[in-house]
Amino acid sequence: MAGLRRRSFIVMASLGLFLPFVFKSISAMAGYPAGHFARAIYRRRILALFDDVGAAQVMGRQYLDSYPDEADGDRILGEMVNDAGRARPIRGLEDMIARARERDFRRGDTVIIDGWVLARTEARVCALTILL
Repeated sequence: MAGLRRRSFIVMASLGLFLPFVFKSISAMAGYPAGHFARAIYRRRILALFDDVGAAQVMGRQYLDSYPDEADGDRILGEMVNDAGRARPIRGLEDMIARARERDFRRGDTVIIDGWVLARTEARVCALTILL
């Protein structure tokens, strides 16, 4: 059984430490904002949550029409994925949304869109399908 060699471990650990800086540098050289690539990854993951992206976008548009102050995708995404200033891992996005949804319902933080009662988090995620 071939285990992880020390050299391989050192290379992988180094990549893990330096890749964020590389992406930031590439973004800056290409003229993109620092969070451009992370934003694209979150967009892809959010779109993948829906079987019918078109329906989610319709709900998102109706939410934004009712709450125009929510039309800042970067702010919404930042509030959703940051926990006390620390970014949550993207792989936990689905669980994070489910927990926030449950919390919204417990607190009564709901909105009515086209006759549907949605947790505010659900409506905001639908809005992100348009904003990102």
